[in-house]
Amino acid sequence: MSNRYWFRPKSFGYGWTPISWEGWAVTLGSMVVTMAAILTAVFAEVHRWPDRRSLQATCLIVFVATLIATIVVSRTKTECDG
Repeated sequence: MSNRYWFRPKSFGYGWTPISWEGWAVTLGSMVVTMAAILTAVFAEVHRWPDRRSLQATCLIVFVATLIATIVVSRTKTECDG
């Protein structure tokens, strides 16, 4: 198994830039899951679903878990500068 990097550090600011299809897949997947969680929470509130508070709490947990997983994967699969 090769040890290719999926991301590289950004030239300016904090964060990572995808440089392979795996990096782009992680980025896109993270965006899709995050948007799905946000839209579900918003629709639950707008349509006054009966169990909307527990659903919104679940969406928040999914959002935070996705954020943490994306950061961990990005940091582990990023080429080092030094």
